[in-house]
Amino acid sequence: MHPPRPTTPGTPPTAARPVGPAHQQSYDSVKKRVLAKIEDRIDLSASKRMPQSLLRQTIRQQAEQFAELEARGLAKADRERLVEEVMAEVFGCGPLEELFADAAVREVMVVGPAAVIARRGQGHWLPTSVAFRDEAHVRAILDRVAARAEPVGPVMASVGTFDMRLPN
Repeated sequence: MHPPRPTTPGTPPTAARPVGPAHQQSYDSVKKRVLAKIEDRIDLSASKRMPQSLLRQTIRQQAEQFAELEARGLAKADRERLVEEVMAEVFGCGPLEELFADAAVREVMVVGPAAVIARRGQGHWLPTSVAFRDEAHVRAILDRVAARAEPVGPVMASVGTFDMRLPN
């Protein structure tokens, strides 16, 4: 199990939030259902013609509505966190967003779905609480990241390794 992620970057998790395995499984299953409903509703051809700000606003409203319906048993802070994570999945870099938002993080290495490590400042590599659903989720997010990044070195497809610099 991974420790609960803060609602917003830099905010510590609330002490009153249940953090047991059953709560995490419930949270993860609700998030998966909300994300599936959002993805079912996205009309890719129409969304390309829509201004990005309007698209984000529409998706956020839908995510909030679905979270209200699907996550009645979750605390309000968890529902808000769920909406932020869904938005990161749809528009950003999924679970990596929290690391990219942390100014202290200098490098990130995705080793596998449940193994993401980060280097802060000039320090050592340390494990993070970031996790992906599965290998397909890792590939989808890394493909999205790679599309926006500047290659730093060679892409070694045979071992699935590449190094990139993200825009600030």
